Amino acid sequence: MPFITSCQKQIWCQRTEPQNGKNIFFIPRHRSGVTDSKTIATMESMAVEKGYGFASFDYAGYGKSGGEAKLWQLEEWLQNALDVFDEINAENNYVMGYSMGGYLALALALLRPAKTKGVLGLMPGFGQSFVQDRKDKQFIADLGGKIKIHVKINESPFYSFIDQPLDINVPAFMLTSLGDETVNYQSSLSILKNIKSENATVLMLKDAPHHPVNAQSLKLLLEFIENN
Repeated sequence: MPFITSCQKQIWCQRTEPQNGKNIFFIPRHRSGVTDSKTIATMESMAVEKGYGFASFDYAGYGKSGGEAKLWQLEEWLQNALDVFDEINAENNYVMGYSMGGYLALALALLRPAKTKGVLGLMPGFGQSFVQDRKDKQFIADLGGKIKIHVKINESPFYSFIDQPLDINVPAFMLTSLGDETVNYQSSLSILKNIKSENATVLMLKDAPHHPVNAQSLKLLLEFIENN
């Protein structure tokens, strides 16, 4: 399954089958993908070592996927994630998103609740280019019109946040950092406040940067999956 078709484009995806029944579906950060991310490669290696299945992909226009590279094509990228997720057709999925992918992970959990066992965010949220380019389209919506998550913006200090109830009842874990120079930790706090799940945690690191993500941080995500 190296390629699937999404939004009439060829989308590159990678998958490792599970050994113990748990699967991680990793949604990349902004303008990225599985073929050019050391973070995803490290996460995959650590997951496979534990016997977890692992799947990820390249957004349209990036890596090995077809399409034109654009600064923000959020709805299409969400559709890419949804189509790959449907194609792998796995159960016991822990949907994990990095940066922008953390917000898309919430959307995926809303769209496919029966297939989502847990949702995890690795420094989830948007940077300032989201506001500069999206302007009056500051929301996350799927192309089918089933969901629309409005994203609000605090100006000073800048951060994006969600201020609407999200019908997500599965275990949730957000890893954030005071030292993140791109995404403010308050993005994670807004997720914690608005999802319905009682099993929801935000863990704040002191000085971890947004990129690169070290293996110790990724280990914290795996520990959550192991215990849930």
